[in-house]
Amino acid sequence: MRPTRPDADSTLIAADRLSLAQLCDVYNLGRADYLVPMPMNQTRLARYLRQYDVDLSHSLVALQAGQALGLALLGRRGARAWITRLGVAAEARKSGLGRRLVSSLVEEAQRLGCAAVILEVIRENVAARQLFEQLGFRATRELLVLRRPPAPIDRPGRLSGLRSLQHAESLIQLAERQDDPSWLTETASLAAAGPLAGLRAAGSDGQDLWLVYQVNAWELSRMVLCADGPEGLPMAQELLTELHWRHPLKDAVLENLPAADPLLPAYQALGYLRAFTRVEMRLDL
Repeated sequence: MRPTRPDADSTLIAADRLSLAQLCDVYNLGRADYLVPMPMNQTRLARYLRQYDVDLSHSLVALQAGQALGLALLGRRGARAWITRLGVAAEARKSGLGRRLVSSLVEEAQRLGCAAVILEVIRENVAARQLFEQLGFRATRELLVLRRPPAPIDRPGRLSGLRSLQHAESLIQLAERQDDPSWLTETASLAAAGPLAGLRAAGSDGQDLWLVYQVNAWELSRMVLCADGPEGLPMAQELLTELHWRHPLKDAVLENLPAADPLLPAYQALGYLRAFTRVEMRLDL
């Protein structure tokens, strides 16, 4: 990417000109007072770039007087682009850096032949939402981030034909999904996140029910739940009951569940609470 034309006070450069350590520094500087703290280190950043198809050569860092004070990353999948991790240091805000970063990445996405640009913003971040709207983005839906603290379950799920799935089988189930995932929860993101596990059972109406997730030493995450049909909701609740009966000491986080998802009550019945809400926005090019 060619750097955006500098003005008297600032310039934009391609993010791949900085090391991962430097990128973490500018990222954390821009998020020091963010509504939802999301600190970054080199290991997490490298994983983030890989999982979400972020290309540093098409991402941007904003400099003022030679100091890196802003960052915006660009991911790309087919004809879609994704702007993420936008942040500007507090002392450089209201100088137009955020607007320049976003508008320049939109131009880059257009130059790359993308048909649409997607981004997410925390619902309460009114200033950022107004900026994106001024640049032509429109809100498409709200996405919930839910969390459940460890809590024992007094029984396993009441499901017939229940069996565990390994990583390869979990990917097969994900290939059958009919939902409309966000960039974070698309199958490409999940497949790049590391080993997955799953549960599968037979529904009373003959339809398969399944749950794919990731588990580590302290947390359950990256959940995708499929339970259609008239008995979908109670069956989904039974799948989640089984999951937490097997993992009673683990936290659980569910990112970007559409607010209108019909299975939301199943999560709520198991003790999931809203941590915060993102607004997904889209700009057609």
